[in-house]
Amino acid sequence: MCLVTIPDNKGLRYCWFKQFVFAFYKDGIDERVEEFNYSKNRVMKNTTAYLISYMLKKATNSGVKVKGTDIATKTGTSSYDEARLKSLKIKGDAIQDAWTVTFSPDYSVAIWYGYVDGLDAEAVKNKHYITMDHANNERTKIQGAIGNKIYEKNSKFKNPGGIVSSEVELETIPAQLPSENTPADMRGKFLFISGTEPSDVSTRYSKLQDPTNLSYSVVGNQLNLSWTSIPTPDAIDTNYLTDYFNNGYGEWASDYLAKRLAYNNSKIGTVGYEIYNKKTNAL
Repeated sequence: MCLVTIPDNKGLRYCWFKQFVFAFYKDGIDERVEEFNYSKNRVMKNTTAYLISYMLKKATNSGVKVKGTDIATKTGTSSYDEARLKSLKIKGDAIQDAWTVTFSPDYSVAIWYGYVDGLDAEAVKNKHYITMDHANNERTKIQGAIGNKIYEKNSKFKNPGGIVSSEVELETIPAQLPSENTPADMRGKFLFISGTEPSDVSTRYSKLQDPTNLSYSVVGNQLNLSWTSIPTPDAIDTNYLTDYFNNGYGEWASDYLAKRLAYNNSKIGTVGYEIYNKKTNAL
């Protein structure tokens, strides 16, 4: 008996029987049945697998939803060379194929969507190619049609132990703890393998140091003050930030550096000094 049957608009029907057994149908005729032999090999630690599954839950489309069940998703596409698309006079959103893998604690489902024969002039003539938006919509429909019927309810990824939660100041690489002055919207909680959680406290929002070695002299009716300035804080030091983003953000370094500098200009400013008169309670 078919557990899940999915029709499409070309007379094909896909039937899922049980793990690793499925069939392709066309016009009600059994085209072929495939059964896969498999073996289990450990490829990562259970703590690593849990963290990956935890992160990929956020990638699951809302079309795949089973009550009380954790479902993780990884999608992907294969792209065509831009020169090839241009030669065939096709828009740049045409892609070779799209795939989606979803998994719960009980089942994994992998979907491939595309044209087997690839892209050539004949395929373009018959419109036998897919675009990004079209593929996203169709693979989501298939994903939902299968997953919503076979994934069991109230099934959760189990923490294997050795995983801890820690508060982190956002935009710190490597991750650092927030300081007492870190704003609420710059804090987040994340999971770590025990022993790898952050221990250093971020200095981005730390209180400024006081100037030192204050001295004065009086010449006539003029008071002269001098002091030792504080170092420029790393949080607004352009040289420090340039190295920070180059070391941590790779090819996106310049984009994130520009965002940080814009943030500093609008929210923080620069270091300066003013004299405060206690008697007049004014600068």
